[in-house]
Amino acid sequence: MNIDAFIATVQSRLDHASDHLALMQVDPVYARRYIRLLFQGEAYKSVPRTTAWQIVDSTLTMELKSLYWWFCVREEAELVRDLQHRFKDQIDPGSPLPPKYDHALSALEVVLVNFMNIRCDMCRNQIEQRPGFSKYYRWEEIGPRKLEVTRVNPEPLPNRFFTDPLYWYLINLCAPPDGRGCIDHARLFAYLEHHLATASQEERTRVDQTVIDWFSEIAVNHQLLLTLRLSRPQNHIGFTDKLLKTEKGRVWRNKLLEAGNVHLTSARPLLLKRFYETAPPQGRRDTAWLKQYDEVSVNLATYWSAIRGPSKHFEEPDVAHFIRADLDPSHIAQVNAQRQTVLDEIESRLTIPKHVNTVQLPLATERAKLELVQTSVKTKTRPEKQTDASEIDPPTSELESMSLPDDRPTAVVRTSKRAVEVFNKMFATDVEDATQGCEWDAFVHAMRDRGFTARDSAGSAVVFELPESGRIVFHKPHPTPKIDPITLRAMRKRLHKWFGFGRESFVLGA
Repeated sequence: MNIDAFIATVQSRLDHASDHLALMQVDPVYARRYIRLLFQGEAYKSVPRTTAWQIVDSTLTMELKSLYWWFCVREEAELVRDLQHRFKDQIDPGSPLPPKYDHALSALEVVLVNFMNIRCDMCRNQIEQRPGFSKYYRWEEIGPRKLEVTRVNPEPLPNRFFTDPLYWYLINLCAPPDGRGCIDHARLFAYLEHHLATASQEERTRVDQTVIDWFSEIAVNHQLLLTLRLSRPQNHIGFTDKLLKTEKGRVWRNKLLEAGNVHLTSARPLLLKRFYETAPPQGRRDTAWLKQYDEVSVNLATYWSAIRGPSKHFEEPDVAHFIRADLDPSHIAQVNAQRQTVLDEIESRLTIPKHVNTVQLPLATERAKLELVQTSVKTKTRPEKQTDASEIDPPTSELESMSLPDDRPTAVVRTSKRAVEVFNKMFATDVEDATQGCEWDAFVHAMRDRGFTARDSAGSAVVFELPESGRIVFHKPHPTPKIDPITLRAMRKRLHKWFGFGRESFVLGA
């Protein structure tokens, strides 16, 4: 087994999950958009509003658990790698594996199977909530923080293959991989991919981006499990109860199923509700604008502070940073620097003389005049009607200026014209460009022109790899292959974080 490729796949998924949660902590626009996506579906309309916020909070809790599990899988895989290098001279085809190495492989397999089972349960819960399938379920509150989900007009599952094949594929993908009568997940994913490729636009819309993301987790987990089980010589079957007594790793210390658990409270959903219902700053950047921005940021930070309280597993030093992105010193320094920039702009407007004809204009006014001349000749390309992605939330320009990039130097690369156009949208400084999306195919071509190799991975994931620099995973938008402005902005931050890219990194080649 190529254990290095195995770990690279796990690391890519871990990086993607950690970047998503980091943006949820530090980017109010990104967090607001994601919460709005979760709020779609009859499940949120048929229960009291407070209960609906508890469902959203529990979904974020599950994402924290998933992040923690990927970290545990990487830890187990690194142990296998160390033992593989240690016993490489004793691993031969047709011969028994060294006992310690065989034991480590068995433990890794048990971890993958258990996490696969839990993720399947989570995906089944997500299907019940999503608007494309919520017609099959009825949600009722039967007590404080207790919900009962019942099937509406239950029909034998085999019949769904003919009446609603999309639902049949997804429900069968939620079955445990080693369950009795379980259909092979690889075959089901092939069925699902073919169905979505040939289905109507209305049918594809039933599978929204949140469903795609959750089932991508299952796809990656299945890919790793299959890689392990197809390796030869094959390890012996492991058993959870025995491994709990012998293993010392993090996943075993935390009893496996409890790893990363954040207990649901009645207060935390209210904090999330307060953040979401706080109006974002709009209009001219003045003291009122800055006050409103501070209120939004404080409310978001308060929610994540409430999550950090009972998250005992995230108190460990090597995983604590996953839920402390808003407390990172570099992030705080960036926010303070940008706030000072806004304050300086406000002060400069207050100190501009009224009778500018009788005095020499200050330098700030000259810069503002130059900017005005530049924008006045810009050709307007934004249509009157916003795209579907733009309708999810208002334009991002109101909060765009509060994100400050790192000051580390970036390499300048000459690339194609189409790549420069895409990256200029991604790293936009102009207000109008910052509210424009990008076609997915154009982004893929731009990344290839930049030197990345692109290949499809599990689910909707696409792996972009830059030789000698690393790899990054982005998910293809669904059902419309277009990147909305908020997602494009999040992708920009991830590219800057992992590769140091900035607007000045891309120039037109000769």
